Amino acid sequence: MFFSAALGAVTVDDSAAVKLGTGASTNVAASVTAAAAAPEGREFFGQVQLVNARGTVAGIGSVKIEKVTP
Repeated sequence: MFFSAALGAVTVDDSAAVKLGTGASTNVAASVTAAAAAPEGREFFGQVQLVNARGTVAGIGSVKIEKVTP
């Protein structure tokens, strides 16, 4: 797997705090921007980390980008 900002970005509204209890989950809206379509035979994936007030990673969300439109 290869991560590069040059391929695009997954962004979320980081001004909205999310309160979660132990073992809880939530949905978070995100915007996905791909710089170009993936080369033939390849796929794009994106990842977002949910961090607490101290910056410790508390969860991870992933997205598979199936189609890029201009």
